[in-house]
Amino acid sequence: SDAEASDNFGHTVAISSDGTRCIVGAPFENGAGAAYIFSWNGSAWTQEQKIQSSDIQASDNFGNSVAISSDGTRCIVNAYLEDTGGDAAGAVYIFSRSDTTWTQEQKIQSSDIASPDWFGFSVSISDDGTRCVVGDRQEGGTGSAYIFSRSGTTWTQEQKIIASDAQTNDLFGGWVSMNSDGTRFIVGAYGEDTGGNYAGAAYIFSRSVTTWTQEQKIQASDVGTFDFTGLCVSISGDGAKCIVSSHGDTGG
Repeated sequence: SDAEASDNFGHTVAISSDGTRCIVGAPFENGAGAAYIFSWNGSAWTQEQKIQSSDIQASDNFGNSVAISSDGTRCIVNAYLEDTGGDAAGAVYIFSRSDTTWTQEQKIQSSDIASPDWFGFSVSISDDGTRCVVGDRQEGGTGSAYIFSRSGTTWTQEQKIIASDAQTNDLFGGWVSMNSDGTRFIVGAYGEDTGGNYAGAAYIFSRSVTTWTQEQKIQASDVGTFDFTGLCVSISGDGAKCIVSSHGDTGG
């Protein structure tokens, strides 16, 4: 409703499983960023609410990555350049819905937040809104991901995730995707060098109770230099299949 030049409205989008609500990121809105919730009444989409973090500031890039739960009652929005904990340390915000009103539930950061982590560069949430995975592609120079779980309305860090063969500039956490019940997720590391400089890779992790373990590192059979494998990843609801982009692959 307040669209202006250079908002980058639509930079990232997500839709609930029942198709009744969607969230749209506009990370440059008014220089700080915003996200917009739209609802479907059976014949038309209407803006339900514009959401911003409670501590929004210029250049936070709020809305660069968004995700919404299956039933459209919770959403997660990143602000990977947010400065709490250091310049461009990053943060993620959870919002919950009561009827048609969205309220910030919690701001989350990693337990070892530092500058410039870019915490929250990518985010994904389970269908029931009880777990989320947050990518932190600059953390420690290699990148990492963090799992948070919810009890009531409180989110707690469950585990920090690092690739078994993590190396500098892997950009692990540049993209993340979690399956429906929060038992499996995939992480892209498009800077990983196995097979060539920036060949890229993706990693699958699975959960047993509250412990996450690397299940497999995956690469294309023809992986090569500057393939950027894992720049974008997605996993199916049942966690049985995934798709991994390789946008630099030879031939286009």
